[in-house]
Amino acid sequence: MSKNIKDLIADELKNVDSLSEVSFHRIDENTVHRYKLSVVKGKDQGKDFYLSSKKTVIGRGGVGIPLKDIDVSRLHACFEVQDSGQVLINDLGSTNGTFVNDVRIAEIALKSHDVIQVGATKLTFIIERASDNVGEQ
Repeated sequence: MSKNIKDLIADELKNVDSLSEVSFHRIDENTVHRYKLSVVKGKDQGKDFYLSSKKTVIGRGGVGIPLKDIDVSRLHACFEVQDSGQVLINDLGSTNGTFVNDVRIAEIALKSHDVIQVGATKLTFIIERASDNVGEQ
């Protein structure tokens, strides 16, 4: 008998010491999320990145989410997964700014399907829940 996605995720979570080792984040005993950033415009178009730790930096290199965009600062912005499941994005003093839904931000809580722009790169933020069919977003 095939396991459902919730059982597979629960099994994976039992086998790790820290949630930072996987791309799933337990919100409470019944809720597990995965946070995806899909590049929809720019040199990295078509790539998907997952927030696999509590804090993930996006920038040009040596970071959790490296982009091939000369308009992106080396340390451009930081995504922070809160214990509540909310995800914040903070601009790290980038030269060209960080935009969410075409508004320049310093820090903001993200919602699923928000569009983030760093440099010339645009990414869509997607919250995948354990009950969602992963990959069918």
